[in-house]
Formats: sequence, structure tokens, C-alpha cells
Amino acid sequence: MFFGIQAAPPATSAAGATANQVPNLLKSFFSEPASTAASEEPFANVDSNLYDYLRTGEVPVGLRASDGRPEILLTASSDIDLDELGTHMWIRNVYDADYGYFVQGFVNTAKDLALISAMGSVLQVVANQYIEFNKLPEGPVTDQFRAREIMSLDKVLASYPGFDGTDIVIGIADTGTDFGVTDLSDAYATWDDDSNPVTSEVPASYDPGGTGLAITSFSLPAQRRGGGAGDYLLTAGLDFTMFRGDDGAVRMSSVYGVVLQDMKVGGYGGIVSQSGYYQVGMSVQIANGLPLGRALFVYILVDETTAGVYDTLYIDFETSFALTAEYNGISTWVTADWDFTNNAPHRWGDGTEVLAGDFDLDGVNDFSMGMLSTTYDLFEILTGDLISGILPDGSGFALMNDPDGHGTGTAGAAAGRGLTSFDVYGNGTLYKVPGAAPGAKIMSLKLFTFGDYMNTWFWGCGFVPITAPYNRYSRWSYTGQHKADIISNSWGFIAFDLTGPGATLPWGYDWQSWAVDFLTWKTDTLFCISSGNAGPGYGTSGSPFGVSAMMVGASTTSHWAEPIYGNYSQGYDTMADFSSSGPSPYGAGLPSVVAIGAYAFDIYALHYGAGDGLNAWTTFGGTSQSCPLAAGVTAIVLQAMHYSGLAQAGVYNSSIAKTIVMNGADDLGYDVYRQGAGRSMPGRLSTWLS
Repeated sequence: MFFGIQAAPPATSAAGATANQVPNLLKSFFSEPASTAASEEPFANVDSNLYDYLRTGEVPVGLRASDGRPEILLTASSDIDLDELGTHMWIRNVYDADYGYFVQGFVNTAKDLALISAMGSVLQVVANQYIEFNKLPEGPVTDQFRAREIMSLDKVLASYPGFDGTDIVIGIADTGTDFGVTDLSDAYATWDDDSNPVTSEVPASYDPGGTGLAITSFSLPAQRRGGGAGDYLLTAGLDFTMFRGDDGAVRMSSVYGVVLQDMKVGGYGGIVSQSGYYQVGMSVQIANGLPLGRALFVYILVDETTAGVYDTLYIDFETSFALTAEYNGISTWVTADWDFTNNAPHRWGDGTEVLAGDFDLDGVNDFSMGMLSTTYDLFEILTGDLISGILPDGSGFALMNDPDGHGTGTAGAAAGRGLTSFDVYGNGTLYKVPGAAPGAKIMSLKLFTFGDYMNTWFWGCGFVPITAPYNRYSRWSYTGQHKADIISNSWGFIAFDLTGPGATLPWGYDWQSWAVDFLTWKTDTLFCISSGNAGPGYGTSGSPFGVSAMMVGASTTSHWAEPIYGNYSQGYDTMADFSSSGPSPYGAGLPSVVAIGAYAFDIYALHYGAGDGLNAWTTFGGTSQSCPLAAGVTAIVLQAMHYSGLAQAGVYNSSIAKTIVMNGADDLGYDVYRQGAGRSMPGRLSTWLS
């Protein structure tokens, strides 16, 4: 789709401004009506993807729903009557945007949607669609090492080994992150959770859609086979209830052909429950990359310290992978031993949150359930609220995983540690694939729908939900400090296709892009956003975008003389033909910069290794790759700013960092709409770093 050039709003300068002071420029969007008045066109403020629902009451395919109720995200002015709105929809989250609100929830009926549309304080209603991430068809094989060479990342780290992104947190808004991957196992960010009674430093990653939950099915004592106290949980013949996060439904273990055996918890090295009762469960995860795309896990929750307070998780990784392999038809030497005593404990807040097993003890994890994390129980499977780590009643736990693999690839491009050696060419020569900033920390912000992005962005920017006194929903407020310094977004959409006729904002703005600028100016968090893979035509950059964001296009690594690259003829260090071009819908010259996006080897979620972590890699590319690479470069700049004293309270450090990255870019010889300032070149910043 081609966007014409539209009038842009006047530029505002952050120089000398105080961070958290949101420009009044944004206020007008919460007071101006949609471009077409409702009296002229009914439902002019409603996303066209909801029109069929208005007519028929049936939820269209591709929209997230709960019990036949479509999920919506609406914008409302500050005088909205939330009690009245709550009679028409199941409100789950309310986000305070200073000049108004974003509201997320499930509309009761088609009639209720029509009534919501007619409320004078409701500005726009958008359907919560599933996101298509910026993936590419399989391309020629190249390598991350070539990308690092072109961008001079190796030169920077060799000359200034301390500048690797240390102390900088990069939020990865994507399909999740598999922190079980060895290159990421120590890369997870933490935050100071004052509400946690046990420990304040806990993993900061967040799942807003309720996909990262695991439940228990039975509370059992340890017994002897045949009766009396003993070493086993008598689970043989039982059928476990398993939660599957992708559709918010439960499945029985028998559906996956699981025949349970008794589980060992006692004997030498036994696991002691203070109450004598173990909470036992099974989980099924979507695992793209496996033949049937499902992974199975067996686990127990134990009250090891205080009777009745469950604080420790054990996963039987050998049995879990043996069941997974059997279901997917994978041959493996790993056998089901139904024994928890040879597996390590995992607890919330003590550094053991990563949930992964190393079967062959080569130092590389082979199978992963993810890591303990924070999940918003969107569908009220357990509490209907935030769940962090293990629930004390033993009913379940929250976790971060990556069912797709895409988010793990983007996290690896940004801050992979480069610890694992892979035989990527199949010739016995091993290569490591570190990210751009191998010292930075990763905050995984899982999203699968357009509604999830709002939730993850507010979380990453330092907002937290407060349930009381609202009871029915969570009200999000700013803590005064962002959790992530940078949020990388390797996804996007065509704004006009999403919002429908009459619902776009003045100047070609859309609400998602409005949120980018609001959160940047409110919290001093820099958004790095993929410009998209719809190029090379002009006007092909989509949304979200923003005046304050760093929009990132893609350049190439391909060396025409190397036969490994096949027939790909774009050449070495030039613009990738698929990279989207500006101008943006409001007329700005995009992208800001470009980085390598064609193509690279990269780490991927462990289920792509099918039980061997040395096979958990893939070819990666597109602006999905270039965006986190640029985020990693920016992390190095931000670290140097803090080290030198350039970063200060009361100024927009995110804007300064963006400006430095753009000024250090290399001109590839294209116009500003194709390359922006040019290809990101941290090597050019060497004099500044010194």
C-alpha cells in the first residue's frame, strides 16, 4: 500500500525539557473527534474488522476472543464513565495516558459494541488482531560474523571491551524469549519489585496475554507402591488437566497419548514437602520447529520451607523430553525415568528461574520450558491478576517461553552472549554468534496481538497495575522509573488497514504511534521499531512509528563472490530490496537508520534443536534482525553516555542516544526515504567512545 505525503505536526524540541513532561501537542488527540462524524457514518470510530461482528454477532477469524466475546482496545477521553463502560464490556486493563485512557477488555455483545461506539467519550475502538511478525521467506545463508564485521562491532568490543551494553536493559517486544538457550541464560533483566515479600530483585520479563501459565492437577502425598508412606507419587493411570496458552483452553494428558507412571520424589536425595503433599501437574506448550509443534512437561510444586506455602518447582526434564519426542515422532536416547530427584530446584527471586535441562552435560542446554516470570492471567485461569513466579497455594506458576522462536532470534541479535559454538556450515568448523551488545540485559515482552503491545509497552516503560480499589480491572500507573532503557519491536502493520475508514487521526497519526511518542516523552524510553519488509517502493513504511522512535530499515551482508550465498545478487553492504521506505503516513522521512537484515545465522528457541542445543540455530533476517541489532548499538551508546556523565536526569537521554547513533551512520548512497541517516556504524563512534 502506498502512503501519500500528509501534513506533519510542528516539531517539538526536547532540549532542556524535563523527562516525564509530555508535550501538549499530544493532548489534542483526546479532544478531537474522528475525521468522520458518527452522525454522518454509523460506527465511524469502530475498526472495520469489527463490522461483521456488529452485523452478525459472530467473532471474525483472526481476532482474539473469550467465550464468544471479541477483545477490543479503545481510546477514551478523561471524562469517560468507566462504571457505565463496564456494563457493556469486561474491562481488564485501564491505562492512564495523562490526557485520556486506553482501555482493554472483552465486549459483551454486538449491541453493547454499538452502545460503546455511541458513548461521547469513546474516541476509537480497535479489534485485537493477531500480529504477523516481520518474517521473510528463506533466503541465502550468510553469517552474523559478517554483520559484525561490516558494522565494526568487533572493532568496538576489541578496542573498548567494557562497552558491550552492560547495565542497559533492552525490552524485546516479540513472541517471547527462550532464556533456556545457553547464550541467553544469564541475559535476563531483573527489576526491584517492592511488592514481593521475599525478594525485591526478580525477573522483569512479562507476558500480558495469559499464555505463560502452568497449572497443577493433583495434590498427592508420597507413598509406597502398595500403600503407606514412601518415595513415590502414585500418578499411574491418572489423567492430567493441562493449560495451553495459545487458545486459553485446557487439554487432558490422554489427548497427547501420555500414559503416566508413578513419580519418584523420595529416597536418597529426596524432595521433602513440609505438609506432606506435593502439587503435581503437566503442561503442553506450542513449540514451532518440532514435527507436531507441541512440547510436554511434567512438574511438581513443593512447600520446602513452610507447610502449605509452595515455593519450589521441580521439572522432570528427561521424562518431559521423552514424552515430547514420542508425541512428535523424534528418535532420542533420552528415556522417561519419572524421577524428580535428579533434577534441580527452581525458585522465584533466587537466580534459579531459568527452566532448562542439559542432557549430555556438555554445558549447552538441550530442552527448555522457559523461565519463571510474570504473567497477566487475562482469561482468569488461576487468579485473574498478575502472577509472578510460583503461586503460594501451589495451583500453578507463571513462565516466559517462546513458542515461535522469532523472539529468541531478535533477543539473540540484540544481546546474545556468544557462548555456544555451532556447526552452521556442516563442515566441522564451529562459529559463535554473539549479538550487538553481549553485555546488555533482555526484558522479554511477549505479544501476539495488537492489544498485547499496549500492555507490554506500559510495563516496560515503568507502569504497574493496581487492582484495588477497582476490583473488576487493573488500573495502570507510572512508578517514576522505566524498567527498559530501549524497547525493540520487530513487527508492524499498515495503519489504515487496521483502523478502518474514519478512524485515523489527524496528520496520518494512529493511536499506536501516539502511544510510542507519549511513552517516550513520559518515561524516556527509546523505541526501536522495524520499518517493515514491504519495500523497496516509497511510502511502504507502516505503523507503529513516532517522532521520537528510531525506525530501522535493513541492509545486506551478502558477498557476491562467495558461492555460499547462491543466486542472491544484491551484493555486499547495500540496501536490502525488501526494506520498507518512507515517507511515513504523516510525511516524515523514514527510516532513521538501517542495519544488517540480509541475512544472518542466529540462535533460536531450544525446541528447534529437538533435544540438542547445538542444533538450536537458524538463518535470520529482515527488519526483524536489523531492528534488534540497532537496539544493541544504541545500548552501547547509552552505556557510554552513563559512563561519561552525558546521561543526566531531567533530559531526554533516549533522544540524545538516537541522535548519536544517526550521526555515526555510514552513507550507503541512497536517499533519506530509503536509508535514513545510513547504515548504523558503531565503529565510527570509536573516537567519541575514547
